[in-house]
Amino acid sequence: MSASRTLIGHGQRLTMAVLMLAAAVMAVGMGLGRLEVTTLDRADETAQQARLARGLPARASAAYYDKLADIAVKQAEVDWAFVRDATWAALQREDRDTQIWGQLAFVEFSDPEGDVELGVEAFARSYALAGYGDVEFMMWRISFAAYIWDELDLDIRAAVLREARYAKRTNRAAFFRMMEEMRIQPAELLALTNPNKS
Repeated sequence: MSASRTLIGHGQRLTMAVLMLAAAVMAVGMGLGRLEVTTLDRADETAQQARLARGLPARASAAYYDKLADIAVKQAEVDWAFVRDATWAALQREDRDTQIWGQLAFVEFSDPEGDVELGVEAFARSYALAGYGDVEFMMWRISFAAYIWDELDLDIRAAVLREARYAKRTNRAAFFRMMEEMRIQPAELLALTNPNKS
């Protein structure tokens, strides 16, 4: 009887040790991923372009792939295939990141050869994962929605309007600044600028 208790005790200790080792490995990996992103973010333009010229790394964190896509889209001549591949690589590592799904939507709508249907699906997925984002992402997503409004179905438009109402309530100054800067203002969004409407 005491031998089986000892074996169970050892098994439980072994399981705990394996779980703690796995958690430590994950923490180190996450720390290295953040360090890679910070290093890339702080690099000068020449170093960033040299990194882009080497193509996508075989293994990196979602944040690193996302940062590569972000840098690539800001180049004078955008290599949309690279941006798309980096975004998909990020999504393969973190498919619940609303901002990366938003980025995929942006890529599909911005690339002259992009897949608009996939862009709409990616944008919808962004809302399905989180109806509200941090302030900066919320404002970006509402602005982007205005740009692609005619492509969105009623459910996605409703999600955008919910987020816009929330943004107006919680970040009033940022909301009105965003609305002033918008070049395209769908009537449904424009109605929210009326001070008598919530």
